[in-house]
Amino acid sequence: MTPVAILRKPLAFFMRLKLYAALMVWYIAIIGNDILVVSGDMSSFQQNDYTVEFHHVHLEFFDRKFVRTFDLKNVKPNRTHKAFAMTFNLLTDIKDDGRYKINLKGFRLLGNGLDHLICQFNIDVCQALRKNTFGLMQMIRAGNMTTCPITKGYYYANNFVVDEKKMPPYMPEGRYKVMIAILDGNTPMTRTSLFMDIIYKIKN
Repeated sequence: MTPVAILRKPLAFFMRLKLYAALMVWYIAIIGNDILVVSGDMSSFQQNDYTVEFHHVHLEFFDRKFVRTFDLKNVKPNRTHKAFAMTFNLLTDIKDDGRYKINLKGFRLLGNGLDHLICQFNIDVCQALRKNTFGLMQMIRAGNMTTCPITKGYYYANNFVVDEKKMPPYMPEGRYKVMIAILDGNTPMTRTSLFMDIIYKIKN
């Protein structure tokens, strides 16, 4: 076994402890069954320790009571950059009343078809857009979306990228599936899975 392999498990455990400690300083967090649940304002997330390599996105579900059409896919505007393109036809107004939420679940992919839920984030849609949580302003700048209220109609965002510097700090290195659900109360409007790698930068 190589020294890297020997150190990998202790390092991953240490990185998770750093993640838990950092988030608990900022927010009310509930840790149960080795899952970190975070609710509140996450617009202050900043990190420059790791890069994110996005692989593919999978649209799992959308409720036609809320959205007539929905399409989200990977695009490559050039040889070196990966981005996303999205279109949807919204059938309901999204008001700034706290009713609409984003639920993100982070699964660490362990191989052999196994995954491990390590964190969950619950965010108000309108607050997230207004405060650029997770860099969502990149999506607004790339199309015709606005911050709340978002009225019913056709929307698009072309060639938008995820701002990795606005992602949670101290996330453990590895391969992830991020499940993103948009909720009206407790009712899912859309559900999407994003597959990616978190890779820490080499330190001198």
